[in-house]
Amino acid sequence: MIYEQHLTRRVLFLLQSRVRTQKRARAFARRHSHLQTLKSKIVSFLILKNYLFFQKHLHAFKAQRSQDIQHKALVALYNHAYREKRIHKMAAIRQTRLKREYLWRLLVLRDQ
Repeated sequence: MIYEQHLTRRVLFLLQSRVRTQKRARAFARRHSHLQTLKSKIVSFLILKNYLFFQKHLHAFKAQRSQDIQHKALVALYNHAYREKRIHKMAAIRQTRLKREYLWRLLVLRDQ
């Protein structure tokens, strides 16, 4: 469990970092070479360094339904990133809605 959390944090760090990402990813994969699929997955999508690609193809990872640590770590990472993104998005939507309602009330008051 703790190892899984560490792995997720590490993957998250690798995803966020833009400098020498490929080198870092390869080194990380080398250290964890006993987890063969982790190596291939992380290296392949980190080389692309494209979050949207990862988002789009996560269902392929999920479809494999593998019970191994790296799969769980990737899913946890994705869920975390998605949750953060959604929270920010909802906050932005709420702000615009409030602004719109406020402006509408001002207009209504002005027209009376």
